[in-house]
Amino acid sequence: MRQNSADGLSRVRLLLWGGTFAHLASSLLSCAGNFSSDFNSGLPAGTAVYGSATVASMGGFTNSGCVQLTTATASLSGGFIIDDLDAGQPLVSFTATYKALIGEGTGADGMSFNFANDLPDGAISEEGSGNAKSPR
Repeated sequence: MRQNSADGLSRVRLLLWGGTFAHLASSLLSCAGNFSSDFNSGLPAGTAVYGSATVASMGGFTNSGCVQLTTATASLSGGFIIDDLDAGQPLVSFTATYKALIGEGTGADGMSFNFANDLPDGAISEEGSGNAKSPR
């Protein structure tokens, strides 16, 4: 049914505007980029290893591939960096889940997980790096 009245036209414009707003809001509030890998196929696209870090084809959870930051040797440091998943867009929150094995050595200083937009292209110490606090 077609309405020609000014009131009907306003209602149509309002509905169209409401639909456009809902679409715009859903695209602005969409989930952040994500990264997931079992490392079975080597170094994933958009990632890099630094220092002594390597991607091993086995040794991970259920003997899958894994990132090995260091071996059980003194004075080593390694880093694994994932490129920006959201093309520079600000984030409100994120979730990081990973499995880590620390062992088979006689001692070490630890590790850090760093989330920042200014991480160096290189190995990062257990104190962390970048403009964001590094939880340990």
